[in-house]
Amino acid sequence: TTEVRPAIRRATEGEAPIIKIRVAPESLRFVSYCFFWLMCIFAIIMSKIFVTPALAAGPSTPGDTCGPFNRDSPDFGVNLGEGFDFATQSHLQE
Repeated sequence: TTEVRPAIRRATEGEAPIIKIRVAPESLRFVSYCFFWLMCIFAIIMSKIFVTPALAAGPSTPGDTCGPFNRDSPDFGVNLGEGFDFATQSHLQE
């Protein structure tokens, strides 16, 4: 337990009120792990819903070579300024 006293003492008899805070490290660790894995699951779901279709559709301006469409690897099936399949044609798969 951690005892924290207020910075300013009250003008009362006896001791000033003490704020007691109990910290359970294992509970905090468990909650942190749960939120970490929830964040990972959320990122995977958002990637499948939004990122994969956007990359497959290609750039909004035809032929634009900005960002992820700036790759030219015809042997891998990815052409400059065209969309690609995130699961099989990502630069991580290359």
